[in-house]
Amino acid sequence: MKAVILAGGLGKRLRKAVRDKPKSMAPVLGKPFLQYQIEQLKKYSIIEIVLCVGYLANQIKSYFKDGVKFGVNIRYAVEEKPLGTAGALKNSLDYLEDEVFLVLNGDSYSEVNFFKFIQFHREKKGKGTVLLTRVCQADDYGLVKMDEHNRITGFFEKPGRTASGSIINAGIYLLEPQVLNYIPEGRQISLEKEIFPHLLEKKMPLFGYLTSDYFIDIGTPQKYAQIQEDMKEMIR
Repeated sequence: MKAVILAGGLGKRLRKAVRDKPKSMAPVLGKPFLQYQIEQLKKYSIIEIVLCVGYLANQIKSYFKDGVKFGVNIRYAVEEKPLGTAGALKNSLDYLEDEVFLVLNGDSYSEVNFFKFIQFHREKKGKGTVLLTRVCQADDYGLVKMDEHNRITGFFEKPGRTASGSIINAGIYLLEPQVLNYIPEGRQISLEKEIFPHLLEKKMPLFGYLTSDYFIDIGTPQKYAQIQEDMKEMIR
């Protein structure tokens, strides 16, 4: 299985804490955040990785190169202009085959068991599976609703003040190749705000995999400070 990591974002909210670096290269205890994602994939024998890069892409390419040093095989899909999460994914089409693939947002990290995540997707036989988690404060996240069979019924992007324990999109997906057919080429477009809701309108089955495993995104200086402390505990 191949994994696509969307690492081309501008990371504007994080610039007060991390300057002159792409968000995925933000240092966490001496190594880039992106390296933790790659190491997590390798632990589950997912070693074919496509990095979707744009902003300050050369920093990522010069550090990871072909991935051999990290025990993986890396290829790069370079954005000439910002394409959003869906547009960046479409831009990696040449590196994907006609089989299910994993997608990770470049600012999200989870200790999810990928073997169980993949097995869930195969059992449900949907067109996509979204990793979900519960958070105490969901103001900055996209909310997800699903039915009693874990089929997703709605996406609600950053709706503002929400109830404690809300279910959010954790930014990790398993997608069937047919999903790429619904993404226009060469334009800026979002998976979360546009493509996933469109797939629901088309009655295409998307499922949610709810986990209590560790999850964080590093999109804000506060969360970036938090992961520094969290990783100290996890790598003991």
